[in-house]
Amino acid sequence: MEVLPICPFPSIYWWSLALRNESIYLDKFEHYPKQTYRNRYDILGVNGKVSLTIPVIGQKGVKISIKEIQIAHGTWMNTHLGTIRSAYGKSAFFDHFYPLVEKLYLKKDKYLIDYNLSSIEIHRKLFIGTREVNIIDEQIPFQENDIRLQFEPSSGPFLTKEYPQVFADRFTFQNNLSSLDLLFNMGPKAIDYILLKKIGSEGH
Repeated sequence: MEVLPICPFPSIYWWSLALRNESIYLDKFEHYPKQTYRNRYDILGVNGKVSLTIPVIGQKGVKISIKEIQIAHGTWMNTHLGTIRSAYGKSAFFDHFYPLVEKLYLKKDKYLIDYNLSSIEIHRKLFIGTREVNIIDEQIPFQENDIRLQFEPSSGPFLTKEYPQVFADRFTFQNNLSSLDLLFNMGPKAIDYILLKKIGSEGH
């Protein structure tokens, strides 16, 4: 059983791992690690790659599970939406998927896990198909070479084959962005890209 971290708008690599199994397992009791992709995601903006971070209420030096992490509400929501509109307003599938993204922000979830799971749900029917999503009700200790340890900004790089990106005339292809990038640029063909293209870490 492979357990994946509960990330907002997970990366293309995250989805490639999820789709190689019949069932997807997510651990809501995982101890929340700071400065990882549990509360951030990367997109391609007008000035290059942008990391959008969801601010959370401080842990005060105490280890707690991700299901207990609360979102610090403020102007960041408007900033995220504005950045997404600027980045993907001219993409092929912006009008189709942006209302779903905007609705997520307008929900103003209290807990990070609810926000993250809702962001995964936006992609679920398109990416997952008949696969089950299972939320584990017990803490799964980290193992050696645990997949969950790979979702830190220092990990990788995880190489993805090129697909059409907005601003391709300005920037070289950007690897392993948030699945939002794939969704806005490829729409229904995103699932075919994930299943058919080789995605992995450099040197593998």
